Amino acid sequence: MDDEFEKGTGPKRFTFAELSRATSDFAESGKLGEGGFGGVYKGLSSESNTQIAVKKFSRGSKQGKKEYVSEVKIITRLRHRNLVQLTGWCHERDNSFGRHDGLFSSRMCHHRKASKESDVYGFGVVALEITSGRRPVDTTQEPNKVRLVEWVWDLYGKGHLLEAVDKRLTNEFDERQLECLMIVGLWCCHPDFAYRPSIRQVISVLNFEAPLPSLPAKLPVPIYYAPPMNLHEFSSKSSGLTTSESSGTTNSSLLPSRSTKPLLNEEEPNV
Repeated sequence: MDDEFEKGTGPKRFTFAELSRATSDFAESGKLGEGGFGGVYKGLSSESNTQIAVKKFSRGSKQGKKEYVSEVKIITRLRHRNLVQLTGWCHERDNSFGRHDGLFSSRMCHHRKASKESDVYGFGVVALEITSGRRPVDTTQEPNKVRLVEWVWDLYGKGHLLEAVDKRLTNEFDERQLECLMIVGLWCCHPDFAYRPSIRQVISVLNFEAPLPSLPAKLPVPIYYAPPMNLHEFSSKSSGLTTSESSGTTNSSLLPSRSTKPLLNEEEPNV
C-alpha cells in the first residue's frame, strides 16, 4: 500500500493506535455520520490539539484498494475553502482510514446523518461554488441570485449557463470543461435524490466518457408521497374514491406519477 502513494510531501501515515486514541476508540457518541463506504468520526489531534474527522472504511465496503488509493491521491490535491484538508491515512488490521483537519459540513453535523446521496449533493454544491466563485447562499445578491443552485439552474434553462462563471477567470478557461462541471454539479443537486448520479457516473461524464445529462429547464419541485392508508376507511369518508374490489387498491390515477423520461440523453452508461 505504501508504494501506491507518491513520495515526498503529502498526507502522513498514521497508526491505528493513533487514530483510535484520537477518536476515543471510534466511539459511537462521536460518530458524525455514515457515508457510502463507512463511518466518519469526530476526533482530537494530540499533535495540534485541533478537531479532526476520521473516515473509517467498513470491511463490507465495495470500495476496493484501487478506489481507496485514488481517493487519497485526489483529495490530497484539492484546495478549496469548503473542503476539509486530508492530512493523513492509515491502512492496517484490514482497515483503511482517511484523516481530515476540521469537520464536515454543518448540514451533516446537525443531522448526524450521511449517505451516498448526500455525499453526491455535497460534491455538486462544491462544483458550483468552485466554478462560480460564490457561496451556496449569498444574501447580498439580488433575490433571484441568493441561492446558488436555483440561480445556476435558471441560467442553464435559459441557455446562458456560462454567465454563472466566476468573473475573476476573465474568460481564461476551457468552456467545454467548465460547462461540463457545472451541469454535473446541477445533476448532483437534483432535488429528488433518486435522480442524482453515482460517483462513477460523475467521473465518466467529467472524463467525457459518457454524455452530459439532459436536465429539466426549470429546477424540479420535490414531490412527497403520503404513506399508505386504509382505503376502506377512507372510501367511507369520500364518495369520489374508486377502489378495486379484488385488490383493495386505488386507481393509479389518484397518485401523481413520476416522470419516466430518462435523465441522460442516451442510455445510462454502464460504469
